Amino acid sequence: VERVSKLLGSLHWPELFAPVPDQIAQLQSAMAQLQAQLEALAKDQEKYAGRIQDLLETVRTKLEQDRTHEADKALAKTRKVLKSITPKKRLAIERKLGPLAAKMHEVHEWQEFAIEPKKIALCARMKALIGSTADVEMLALNIQALQDEWKQIGALPNAREQSLWREFKAAADQAWKPCKEAF
Repeated sequence: VERVSKLLGSLHWPELFAPVPDQIAQLQSAMAQLQAQLEALAKDQEKYAGRIQDLLETVRTKLEQDRTHEADKALAKTRKVLKSITPKKRLAIERKLGPLAAKMHEVHEWQEFAIEPKKIALCARMKALIGSTADVEMLALNIQALQDEWKQIGALPNAREQSLWREFKAAADQAWKPCKEAF
């Protein structure tokens, strides 16, 4: 674009004496269109960069609030929007993103270490309720208490969370059968 602009600028066509050839006019028109597109892209770059800064701040905030699921979502959106900016700007933002991604990795490792055994124990406790001869009202309260406890613990990385949830839910459905019949 710059080379063509310089070339067109160096051509001093005597428009007073002869009309500009069609090829030069077409080239000037194409250059004007390209310049407009470049300006629009530059505006988009600024918009995307601002969006990324907002998302990075969301990741930081959600990490501080120990809301890792929301931080994960914001981080995923950040990575998606990163694809829309120039490599030079992307590199600068990736430098800021690196420590946040490392922190997220650390949080996930801690979650697996701390949360997974609790969820496995909840699955075992729910399975122990299957076939219970306890009063159905007491059984219903126990099932509800275990479900509430599950919700309060927090989430694991998605694949492991889904696997344990299916196991927990299947046990809860089995344990609930006497309650369903009684109610």
